[in-house]
Amino acid sequence: MSQTLRERIQYVRKHFKFKSRNDMSVALGIDALRLQNLENGRSKNLLINEALLFKTILKVNPWWLMSGQGCMMLAEENKIETLYTESEFKIKLLVVTEGKSHISLDKLFLPDFKGTAQELSAMRILDDSMSPSFNEGDYVIISASTTIDTAGVYLFLIGEKFALNRVAIRADRMLEISYDNASYKSYCANQNDIEILGKVILGISHK
Repeated sequence: MSQTLRERIQYVRKHFKFKSRNDMSVALGIDALRLQNLENGRSKNLLINEALLFKTILKVNPWWLMSGQGCMMLAEENKIETLYTESEFKIKLLVVTEGKSHISLDKLFLPDFKGTAQELSAMRILDDSMSPSFNEGDYVIISASTTIDTAGVYLFLIGEKFALNRVAIRADRMLEISYDNASYKSYCANQNDIEILGKVILGISHK
């Protein structure tokens, strides 16, 4: 399947048999030049509101469009997996990995969380960059958020890359992005250069 954002957008256009980029831009309500820059790779960051237009109008899975994971079409995704279920005591979440699996989480582990299961997602840690807090193979529970309220570990998009790092706002309003593993070097980024997708509220060891 398509590996880059530009390839996935090209694949969508061909899949729906749009005669031109302009036809697809009109259908989606996305500026033609903006869509052209996304498809030729000049723009590497698809905004969430743009991904939601693909979802609403074409029923394209926005997670697949932004990350390449899962199925392209929401209907196909729903045939394979239930995203979440919620009962009085338990929340069942889809773990976002290539293999896909579910974990069942007791609500007692989230005493301060006042939202619903729709606002939660689960990810498996695939490297050691956040060790010892989160080790390779561990799971993290993420609460949907688009802002940094307090310093913490966030899931965010920087360019075409998804990252899960510790983020804090410095006095000069720049973001300090750091790893818990001392082998990795921290860096700074402008707030306009990253898109916050959620905040980690719980870690679950795989051992």
